Amino acid sequence: VAAGAFIFGLGMQLGGGCASGTLFSVGGGSARMLITLFFFIIGSVIGTAHMGWWTAQPAWPATSVVTTMGPWAALATSLILFGAVAWFTMFAERKRHGQLVDDLMPARPSTSLRAGAPRWLTGPWPLVAGAIGLAVVNIATLTIGGRPWGVTSAFALWGAKWFAALGVDVSSWSYWQAPAQATALKSSVLMDVTSVMDFGIILGALLAA
Repeated sequence: VAAGAFIFGLGMQLGGGCASGTLFSVGGGSARMLITLFFFIIGSVIGTAHMGWWTAQPAWPATSVVTTMGPWAALATSLILFGAVAWFTMFAERKRHGQLVDDLMPARPSTSLRAGAPRWLTGPWPLVAGAIGLAVVNIATLTIGGRPWGVTSAFALWGAKWFAALGVDVSSWSYWQAPAQATALKSSVLMDVTSVMDFGIILGALLAA
């Protein structure tokens, strides 16, 4: 887990964003992030190629804090940990800069588009509103898609379709032999919930930009 987190953090710094950040940056018009997205897709396909080897390695069993602690205790523990991370981050920022970096950012100048327009349309949103919005969208994703928010599985699917079009037999890889993945590989990307979400992120960022 630590090694995976290390590689993830390293990749985010080199690429300029996480998976979701890459998508909304592309939608916002960043040509540089198109390169990041391209290699994100290539790396995802490479990951599926040897996924079977990784899953065959010894591993600790999955643990659910909800099962071991109960839902309310698990929620309270999570909120305490998140609060501790937030407090430490703000403490470190104030010690280094004297105040939070966001407080040092100058106000954005008004434009003819923003003048008189509601804040929810022009932004930036308050942090609380953004947090509530993300929570609502995540609940909707869990309800409709049957899983938490995630965007990277679509990268593997897009890349696998590219490789298949070039004549590579990706369907023989163990990752793509699972029923859900096999169905996604044979179907249109518009039938894949994660792909549709990713397209929505790009289009939403484009509209906002």
